Amino acid sequence: MIHLSAPKPASLAASLLLIGGLCVLEANTPDQLSFGTLYFFPVAWATWAGGLPWGLTAAVAASVAWGVGNYATSPVYDRVGLRMWTLANDLITYGFMAWLVHRFRGVLESQQAATRDLQKALSEVKTLEGLFPVCAWCRRVRDDRGYWSGIEDYLTRQKGALVSHGICPDCMKQARAEIPPVGRGEAPPGEP
Repeated sequence: MIHLSAPKPASLAASLLLIGGLCVLEANTPDQLSFGTLYFFPVAWATWAGGLPWGLTAAVAASVAWGVGNYATSPVYDRVGLRMWTLANDLITYGFMAWLVHRFRGVLESQQAATRDLQKALSEVKTLEGLFPVCAWCRRVRDDRGYWSGIEDYLTRQKGALVSHGICPDCMKQARAEIPPVGRGEAPPGEP
C-alpha cells in the first residue's frame, strides 16, 4: 500500500504552509514572474495525503493565494471581473489537478490490490502444483485431467522424470524373511 511518512493533518498543514509561502513569494516579486504552476505541488500533496476533500481545500487555498499574490503586484487585476475570472479559472485548474491525483491514487491502489491477489493465487497454484493425489490403496496417481495411472507413468509423463527401480533395505529384509534360504543342491520347498 502507498504511505506517506507524515500523518494526514501534518501533510495538510505543510501543503497549506507551502501555499502561503508561494503567495508571499508571488506578492514580493515583479508581476512578470508568476508562480502559478508551483501551486500544483501542494495541491497534489494534500490530495495524495488526505484524499479529494483535502485536495479541493488546498485547491481553493491555492486559487485564493495566487489571486492575492497577483493582485498585490499586477495592475491588470484592478477590475473585479478579471479577478473573479482568474479566481474561477485557477479554482477549476487546481480542482482538476486534485481530482486527477485522487483518481491516479485510486487506480494505483486497485492495481496494487490486484497484484497482491495475483501473487497470493500464484503461490497457492505453486503449492498445489507440487502436490499430487495418490490412492491410499493401490498407490496410483491422479493427473490434472482426472486419470489414474501408476506413479512411474505419472512421473514420466507429467514431470519428465526417468524412473528406475530398486529395493530399499527394509523391503529387502522383509523379502529375505519371507523367502527361506535355498542351499546348494537342495530344491526349494514345494518342488520335487
